[in-house]
Amino acid sequence: MSLPEMLAKRNEVRMSDPAYHYENAIIDLLGPPVRQKGSELNYHNPFGEDGKNPDFWINAETGRYCCFSSDDKGNTTKLFALLKKIDIVSAYKELLKKYPLNGQPPRQTKPEKRKPDFGAIYHRKGITESGKEKIIKSLASRGISKEYSEFLISRKAVKHESNLKYLIGSIVPIRNAKSKKICAIQKISPDFKTKKFHGSFMSQGAGYWTSPSGWTKRQDEKTIYICESFIDAISLGQLGFKVFCTFSAKNTDFPKMDSEKIIIAFDNDAEGREGAIKLSQKVGPEKSYILQWPKGAPERFDVNDLLLKNPEGFETEFKK
Repeated sequence: MSLPEMLAKRNEVRMSDPAYHYENAIIDLLGPPVRQKGSELNYHNPFGEDGKNPDFWINAETGRYCCFSSDDKGNTTKLFALLKKIDIVSAYKELLKKYPLNGQPPRQTKPEKRKPDFGAIYHRKGITESGKEKIIKSLASRGISKEYSEFLISRKAVKHESNLKYLIGSIVPIRNAKSKKICAIQKISPDFKTKKFHGSFMSQGAGYWTSPSGWTKRQDEKTIYICESFIDAISLGQLGFKVFCTFSAKNTDFPKMDSEKIIIAFDNDAEGREGAIKLSQKVGPEKSYILQWPKGAPERFDVNDLLLKNPEGFETEFKK
């Protein structure tokens, strides 16, 4: 064994010694286990997908872990370093400081669950060729072109969920209007009949999705169009409009927007009309306009319904 290998082996052994409280560190890092057998704590794989059954095991007494889906093994220090994206020496020092053995009683294995980091969850989510095809097919059923779907995927503005533990379909990141960080995600079934939110997008300020820049077709960039849903937003986005999606007509707590003109295109229903008025007052009533749906438009009619009704004449019809 070479000298570097011997030193690495010695450091690994040293860092696996019970110098800090493993159980407390594990619970803080991963949350409550799915199940527990003695000192063995069972979790879903923190590094990727593992199907319906959790296959990541970590020992609260030794700090050692093993993941059967990825065949990865290591200790709590290595796990902490990988998840926090820091080097192993820094991880070890931080763990020693935060979780000392002396004077700290063992924690319960089921403390209050920590809030998930939805930004990290979304960024870790990869997308396969099969996932891309499914997104394109799903969006095409609602009138979205293949080219624009591919553009959204390339900009990571939408991803695909294939884990059977969750709702299969498209994943949309929701950013907070104050921090601009991802605060929640929305999952949408391929037929758009089921939508689920993970995380809160209204409790700490308004959440939104916005059309990414760089699309080949462009309209007036000084005007912002605001819609209720993701599919409404991309219906306009593929025409080159700059679009915001609020995900709900009740989500109106936005700061004033730096734009010369704002057009609010909420759904044709009582909630949409009321929300549009409130949003107009928030973002700047002097420069905002509320889309008036024509008489006879069905209740709850929206931008995407207009696209599906008349795909060829959608742009002309909308600009009226």
